[in-house]
Amino acid sequence: MRIKILLIIFIITTLILALLIGLRFNYLNTVVDILSQKFAENKTGVTGKITEKEFQTTSFDGILQSLYAQLEVKPESVKRSFTLEDSMLTIKIEVPRGKPMEWIIWLFTSSLGKSSYTVENCTYLSEERGCNIMLNPQKNNAPKLFIKIKRGNTYYSRTAKLAILIEDFRFNADKSTIEILSFSEPLTLSMRSEKKLAASTAQIANEYKKEIVILQPMEPVPKTENTPQVIKVHYPEDKIRSILRESAQNIPLSKGYCNYHGSRVLEDSHVMGIICNEIKKQNVYLIIATGSRKSVAASAAQATEISYAEIDYEFNANQKIQGITDSLRHCAVLAQKRGSLLVKVYPTAPFIEALKQSRHVFENNGIQLVYVSELINSTEKQKTSSEIENSGEKAPGK
Repeated sequence: MRIKILLIIFIITTLILALLIGLRFNYLNTVVDILSQKFAENKTGVTGKITEKEFQTTSFDGILQSLYAQLEVKPESVKRSFTLEDSMLTIKIEVPRGKPMEWIIWLFTSSLGKSSYTVENCTYLSEERGCNIMLNPQKNNAPKLFIKIKRGNTYYSRTAKLAILIEDFRFNADKSTIEILSFSEPLTLSMRSEKKLAASTAQIANEYKKEIVILQPMEPVPKTENTPQVIKVHYPEDKIRSILRESAQNIPLSKGYCNYHGSRVLEDSHVMGIICNEIKKQNVYLIIATGSRKSVAASAAQATEISYAEIDYEFNANQKIQGITDSLRHCAVLAQKRGSLLVKVYPTAPFIEALKQSRHVFENNGIQLVYVSELINSTEKQKTSSEIENSGEKAPGK
């Protein structure tokens, strides 16, 4: 009899403790919600399960998973911990390198604002240390959230591409020439075919794994540069084609052409049509350098369906190293925003020194140095994918 009484007292005490704990942490509300949902399911016959799409748009965890996928965050780069005392869930996230931390912060705060949490505070520490985000729940039974974002050691797979075109490269027995040729990352060199040692310089550059482009003079050029290789608007078609073919013979390793001056030619649709048709026959690409606001070169390249690219940025390579370094950092930012960037610069000693010093800037921001041909190919693929998406068609094999 005494054992039964003790057992009853123990059971009652346990139930009272459970009731107090439930009231403290709102477990009773959760149980009521579950029972209500079960009652509704039994009454209506509806399962009550939300679809995966609804989960991704309404659930906090769903939004986080979407952010992880977009930012290429791996599962092992996410750590969760929960403290019962203050009902706080802490999430530590390591994001890859290659995108500005300010943009990542904006992406998190704007996306999480669509969930059942509101952003109470966001503290930016530094580019390397990241930021801290405090979120408050809109529901009483949900814990507070503390998200800590910092840089990991990996890089984004979809890095921005930066192509550097060295204009009017010539072989000189000096330190700058050797350092440009021995630079381990991809560079594209443009050369004048009528200059001395052009063919041998192209051969040497090719051995150093540099891409070669013909720097083609076009009218108007400075009077001192008025050589027989200049293409002029009054030339007949045969002569224009002959000049281009002779340039290709002088530099047989070239992958394309780039105009040298030539505002009058760039504005003439007839002459540009001839040039683009010849470039198409040679199966190479065209680089359109700055020179005319009325240029029809891009439309002519599109009409003849040749690969082409326009110079996005050009800076003075004769300034001091720090100035060039600042310009390269600016190019890195532009490349991140656009996805790719084509830069033109003259081969000077300050430039190559600034380029060597800026390699860590490119690496830390996920910037990949590529040849001009690779940048053009990637841009064309993006355009093709965009056209397919806009037309509502599916790519082959998908």
